[in-house]
Amino acid sequence: MAKMTKHELQHDEMQDFGVKLIVWYHKHSNLLTTILLVVVVAFAGWRLYGYYLNNRAARISAELGTALQNFNEAWMETDEAKRKELLTTAITETEKITRDYKGAYTGRAAQLLLGNMHYYNAMLKLDNADESMAAFKNAREAYERYIALEGNTPAEKAAGQVALGYALESTSFKTRDPKLVAEADRAYNEAVKLAPNTYIAAEAKLALARLLQNQTGRQEEAQKNYEAVAFERKLPLAAPDPKEKPFKDIQGNEISIGEINKLRNFYDLSYAADAERSINILKGLPTSRISEK
Repeated sequence: MAKMTKHELQHDEMQDFGVKLIVWYHKHSNLLTTILLVVVVAFAGWRLYGYYLNNRAARISAELGTALQNFNEAWMETDEAKRKELLTTAITETEKITRDYKGAYTGRAAQLLLGNMHYYNAMLKLDNADESMAAFKNAREAYERYIALEGNTPAEKAAGQVALGYALESTSFKTRDPKLVAEADRAYNEAVKLAPNTYIAAEAKLALARLLQNQTGRQEEAQKNYEAVAFERKLPLAAPDPKEKPFKDIQGNEISIGEINKLRNFYDLSYAADAERSINILKGLPTSRISEK
């Protein structure tokens, strides 16, 4: 029997492997087809799901944008009938978003916006006690639902507490109900606990201080909150340039370099400046017993 060369042996092994592969494929062709189909469907599903998410997010944003636009137009509208129509439309659109997209971030944001819309509506109707109270009630309920929503961060819940506090406080002005004042007090304090050392906490402390300053015997507490905000939110202003000279306004009054520096840094718009102004106002109140500092 003739011997086979090394090359012929390798060629024969390759043929044998090829035959085995063909036989194996025929036996498992259905399995391979199924696996391939699953991979293709999974990939297609992933791409379609990504498209769906992007499309859904765009749709939600567009719907919220339309509602917000109507709300902004209502805010600027001077004609009472047109303003009412725009506001009613904005509220209806926002309510739909809160129902349809409750679990989404935009849906949660719409819930807070809904409270703001009802609050604005209440302020517009202050001359009508029944309608104003109904709108304030709607605002409070909207804020309470927002606070209770799953998925909200502590800071977002704190923002809801501040908004709720404003609604409760505004309602108390109309009803003179001390229980509402106490509830507003709790809401502001809860906001500070949820988001300490943030601008939301500063907003809550300022609101709480204004609530306290009009209550007999609580001016000292109000001052402490104002002072805390003035200290915590103090802007780090750069030292004035010693070579820079004071300016004069159109009336000839001199403006110091320090004041100019504050203007450049928008200091007067800060929480610290707001607190400082409030302390000065507090000292002038007839029932105040604030220490001079």
